[in-house]
Amino acid sequence: MAAMATPDPNRQDALVRRAAFDWLEAQTARHGDVLPRGLPSQGFEWHGQRVPLVGPAGIFKPRVLPEIPLTITTAPDGPYEDTFGDEHRLLCRYHGTDLNHRDNRGLREAMHRRTPLIYLFGLIPGRYLAVWPVFVVGDNPDKLTFTVMADAQDTITDSLARGADREIRDEPEEPRRRYITATIQRRLHQRSFREPVLSAYRERCALCRLRYRELLDASHIIPDSPSPRYLSRTSRASSKSMRSYVLRYGTR
Repeated sequence: MAAMATPDPNRQDALVRRAAFDWLEAQTARHGDVLPRGLPSQGFEWHGQRVPLVGPAGIFKPRVLPEIPLTITTAPDGPYEDTFGDEHRLLCRYHGTDLNHRDNRGLREAMHRRTPLIYLFGLIPGRYLAVWPVFVVGDNPDKLTFTVMADAQDTITDSLARGADREIRDEPEEPRRRYITATIQRRLHQRSFREPVLSAYRERCALCRLRYRELLDASHIIPDSPSPRYLSRTSRASSKSMRSYVLRYGTR
């Protein structure tokens, strides 16, 4: 009897990532780009195996993947200070201080192979802004950080197929990634304001008491406060129709 063929780990990695990206696209089409943690925690089914997108650590590789992580997750109250290094790049902290920790080795391998990842930005406890694909484009062991940039979703198929055949610094997609990452940064700032305000008002319009998150906006009622502690005093959640009415006619 002929021996069974050994599965190609690179092909399996690409297939799982493609399935994860397709699943995320379906979930964000249904729920919006901010997802409750339960969705990525549960994940999706792939050939009879459950594939979660998040785990206990910020850098997460589900069991079905052979080597490279699938997701980078930040928590609003987490131990790692992942920040934008400038308006075009994100600085992702190492897992701990061990350069050779398996999570850090995994992201380093993702950089070398040009493997697309998912980034889940924690906005408030239990809610995450989903961004994909993102790529590790730099490694700074002295500062224990990786540099990450986002790219267009229509580049995923090409990214999964071509592999690490060129140096990152010579990529023609650098200007596109800079633009897209800057756009993501602005969206992250907007969602980082909206989600705490909706939470402070219990996802209810402050004027008409409507409870339908998709129809709610967050707005400043006095200039922006740097502290989320005062969001309920300086900001307001309101339905789009009520906000338009107030902007036009005032509150009297």
